[in-house]
Amino acid sequence: MKNAQRLKPLVSFFAVGITLGAIHMNVYAHGKDVSDMFDDVHIEDGRSVGELSALNSDIELGDSVTAASISTVNGDITMGYGVRIQSISAVNGDIEAKSDLFVEHSISTVNGDIQFSDGAEVGRDIETVNGDISLAQVIVGDDIGTVNGDISLADATRVSGDIVFEKSNSDNDWSDSNSPKLTIDSDVTVDGSIILYRKVKLDVPDHLLDKVEYRYQQ
Repeated sequence: MKNAQRLKPLVSFFAVGITLGAIHMNVYAHGKDVSDMFDDVHIEDGRSVGELSALNSDIELGDSVTAASISTVNGDITMGYGVRIQSISAVNGDIEAKSDLFVEHSISTVNGDIQFSDGAEVGRDIETVNGDISLAQVIVGDDIGTVNGDISLADATRVSGDIVFEKSNSDNDWSDSNSPKLTIDSDVTVDGSIILYRKVKLDVPDHLLDKVEYRYQQ
């Protein structure tokens, strides 16, 4: 989403349900892929697995787990301390982690919230369509983007790229009551711009107001 490239509708997530329907693996050995349609997936502390995927169930990772990628359609993703992941995606689930999470690439949801704190680091983008993003003491290597969700940044969080609110297709896009909110604490660093393609309620420190770019007719 560099240079405020439009957020894709993330329709590709729905393809996960197609691929999962033909696979049912419950292998928890080191380095193996884990996939399940209806039962919750739990990975114990210290395990190393390949790709994790679920259709109508939650995925829970213990402390110090490493995995190639995580994806779910209708379930939440929760992670313990010191988890290492390549990428995370969800359609209708929330994504949460305890301290010292490391994600090499990007994180994305359609309708789920994203909440990280205490030393989490994301190598690339954090994106959602309708979910809220809440980050405290987090390093983001590229952009943060949403359409209808709120964004809250606190506790010396650093965003190396842009913060982007994309235009919604809703007729209520310009209503104050339906506008998402951006909240940024004074100790947060934003290296890029704050790019608004729709009306957004701003609660940001004065030194970041110069970074706001209005890409819609006010």
